[in-house]
Amino acid sequence: MATWPNDPPDRRARTMKQKVVAPPDAGPTRRRRRRSAEPEPWDDGAEPFEGASVLEDLDRAAGDAREAAVVVARYVVVRAVLRSEAGVSDWRLFEECGAAAAYLEGSHGLGAEERAALTAVLRGVSGRKEPGLATALVDAGGHAMRRGHLAGARSLFLAAYAVAMARGWAAGASRAAEAVAGLARATGARRAERRWRRRAAALARRAARHAERNGSGGR
Repeated sequence: MATWPNDPPDRRARTMKQKVVAPPDAGPTRRRRRRSAEPEPWDDGAEPFEGASVLEDLDRAAGDAREAAVVVARYVVVRAVLRSEAGVSDWRLFEECGAAAAYLEGSHGLGAEERAALTAVLRGVSGRKEPGLATALVDAGGHAMRRGHLAGARSLFLAAYAVAMARGWAAGASRAAEAVAGLARATGARRAERRWRRRAAALARRAARHAERNGSGGR
């Protein structure tokens, strides 16, 4: 219905209303899918301080001092990795890695294999950055997962993924993504599992192409 400047005001109002109100037989409008009120903690790396999410496992220690010390040992290692990625000065990072290494040698509930895995991470952080750092982080995360410390496992796996992606280590990033997917599956986060498995597959293909071009085993 057209209106003209000399139309009565009520006619112009009725016309405008007809333009914005759907007719009765238009059918139900399509609703936008609601997002979960509690987002899955698989992609958000934001923390109040480096390694904060690792300390969530302290709740599982249930007053066991040795178990709590294991969580703290894992925390100081993850903190060193994340601070290294954030660009902390070499001398400060050297001090932090030294303090973390001394803590790992202390008396707590770390088994020999997990201690060795965390020590390998520290060597990778304080030394020359090599693809083995991502592998060491995934290995350490696996020990945390088997121990039931899922927050620490998640943090180590995500750190491995972030480090590998930042340095272009496609094979290492693929392994880290596959580890995150496994942890997501173990905790019932199926949507996150599918997403991370797709990432792992894409990165594995990228690593294979890189290896083919360079005649090497990939990184």
